[in-house]
Amino acid sequence: MALTLTQLYEHPLKSGRGNPLGQGEVRPEGLARDRRFLVHTPDGTFISGRSHPRLVLISAQWDGELLRLSSPGWSDLLVTPTTAQPTSVAVWKDRFGAWDQGDEAAQWLCEFLGDEVRLAWLGESQRPLRWDRDRVVTFADAAPFLAIGTGSLDELSRRVGEPLSIRRFRPNLVIGGAEPFEEDRWRRLRIGSVEFLNLDGCGRCEFTTIDPDTGDRHPRGEPVVTLEAFRKVDTGIYFGMNLMPLSGGVLEVGDPVTVLEGRRPLFFGSPRPLEAAFEALPPVSPWPPGPADLVCRGVHPEAPGVKTFTFDRADGVEAGWEAGQYLTLRVPLPGEGGLVPVRRSYTLSSAPGSPLAITVKRLEGGRVSSWLHDHLVPGVTVVAEALGGSFTLRDHPWDSLLFLGAGSGLTPLIALVRWIADHDLPVDVALHQSARTEADVLFGPELRALEARLGGRLTVTTRITATEGRLDHQGLVKFCPDLRDRRAFVCGPPGYRAAVRGLLAGAGLKVDRRYHEELFGEAALEPPPRVVPGEVRFVRTGKVVPSDGKTTVLQLAERAGIDLPSSCRAGDCGICRVKTMTGAWVLACHTFPEGDLALDL
Repeated sequence: MALTLTQLYEHPLKSGRGNPLGQGEVRPEGLARDRRFLVHTPDGTFISGRSHPRLVLISAQWDGELLRLSSPGWSDLLVTPTTAQPTSVAVWKDRFGAWDQGDEAAQWLCEFLGDEVRLAWLGESQRPLRWDRDRVVTFADAAPFLAIGTGSLDELSRRVGEPLSIRRFRPNLVIGGAEPFEEDRWRRLRIGSVEFLNLDGCGRCEFTTIDPDTGDRHPRGEPVVTLEAFRKVDTGIYFGMNLMPLSGGVLEVGDPVTVLEGRRPLFFGSPRPLEAAFEALPPVSPWPPGPADLVCRGVHPEAPGVKTFTFDRADGVEAGWEAGQYLTLRVPLPGEGGLVPVRRSYTLSSAPGSPLAITVKRLEGGRVSSWLHDHLVPGVTVVAEALGGSFTLRDHPWDSLLFLGAGSGLTPLIALVRWIADHDLPVDVALHQSARTEADVLFGPELRALEARLGGRLTVTTRITATEGRLDHQGLVKFCPDLRDRRAFVCGPPGYRAAVRGLLAGAGLKVDRRYHEELFGEAALEPPPRVVPGEVRFVRTGKVVPSDGKTTVLQLAERAGIDLPSSCRAGDCGICRVKTMTGAWVLACHTFPEGDLALDL
């Protein structure tokens, strides 16, 4: 059946009654007169039918250049849009400028809603679109347009057991002729002469339980209850799609709809395809407890100052690991009184089933990385103390992934991609690498080969920061516009991780649920701004070490020949926690800038 635009709606007042249209003008921020007015609290926070169900009973109709607010049994109010009084409003996390519409409109709404509220007009929008900060959006929750297929509505009504009005879901565009939830698989489409990009699925809440004709809540909490049963993922329930126009024009009911490009939809079933694929994989051989001697079998230069080291276990045990895990190595380095064991953790860059390998960047002042680069050659033995880490797909299974890495932070990501390719796992991966120069790009030829091998299931881009600057919001959403649907795995220096986390949160990724970092490495800590020199006393050994307040307790212990358990050296794993003589606990990988310190060691 041919796809057509069967209905077209505008909602001049956010959360107010929707108006059917025969045609509508498409602007970059939405329909020309859609969601241009907003009711908000005195501090500017928007309100909706979630908290004020009577909002759905307000009809907002354009009367020439005036807005008429009306409701049965209530006197009409004509609002003349004015820019006389600027105000500030907030829609979810966005706060931006708008225009207050005066006391008469505020009084009308206060009496109708029974609460202290005011009315704001958007005017020329000042609210940036999350997916493209060079564009703006109206008072809509997320995107310029919301679209739903009639097949999806019919299927939901069947599951609920009663017909549901499309107006419960407040779309702009209703598309007929599609199979139920077929729109989940559309990336780019054309309606009439206007092209649209499907940004992501539309999250749903209890607002859909409000009857648009009466303002009453559904007695059984429908359709949310039913949607939760078959359209729920970890970030919520989804019904409909958020669209961004790629061109302008006029839409008319009856316009043909053409799907120009498909996409991988969210998976709502259980178990997820990836989890089911795990069941078919051979079991992972356990890594025996305790230290293990690893014999270097090969060294391969990857980039200036970066080498890959491959190993065999000296005991011949075929121990396995998960892609994304790390090894903690123990290296003897010169210290006070002789050689002192120093520990560092390095992510395995090899996929399970292939030779054990780590890829290490020589860091300025990095004692262990320098030793590995200078002394670890074929035949030399190094001690591995432990295998660990949960930066893995088994720990965080998802079939739509975003990998972001900078510098040697690409090592766990290449292990994951290799593993996915080796087992042809049903996963879609978008991988972005940041490198200072072209020469610093890691695994470039291999990633291109893997991209060709996996087809559309792997997309790789590289950003050369020396010429393009660091990854920013625009670059991120241009590379991965559906990032909110994905699970993000991020590895790189602390500053990079912090910046990327902020970018992802700003673009709408649920960082509390779908964001994972690899934290291990030798990243240097920033020295404290104010320090008080003193002495660190290791009471049990009787050793006393002068402290400048800028050197970590762990480094001071190593210089004194004291072997402290440690791993990440960044304060993330907690392994180096030690007790002071006062009974307090401190992390030895942190500085102690406050003078004297006595440790129970």
